[in-house]
Amino acid sequence: MDKLPDDIDPALWIRCRQTAEQDFLVERKPHTFAGRMAAYCPHDPTFSDYNVSAAEVDDCSDEARWWIRGFVVGGEPDAPLDGEGYEVAEGDPPYQRWEAARAEYLESGYWPSDAPRRP
Repeated sequence: MDKLPDDIDPALWIRCRQTAEQDFLVERKPHTFAGRMAAYCPHDPTFSDYNVSAAEVDDCSDEARWWIRGFVVGGEPDAPLDGEGYEVAEGDPPYQRWEAARAEYLESGYWPSDAPRRP
């Protein structure tokens, strides 16, 4: 492999469905939707930067596994608000749906489009 750019940490390697070769997580926010991470592919100069979710990572280093977990947890959407702008109570149905979506999100990095969240 050629020398990596200075801002790429070689310890943060991942393998995704797109390629069997090692790509790398990048410290950049994709600005797409919650759970998407920036990645760098040194093997394809025409498509070197792309975005990936946790569920798309087939294999990775231990360092990348912890980085992914922290990224997903840090990007978790906040609990929904009621009509007055306060967080809904834990027993309320919107909160329960949010809690179920949260568990799914922490595993996959995908927030369900129909799940409640704070605007």
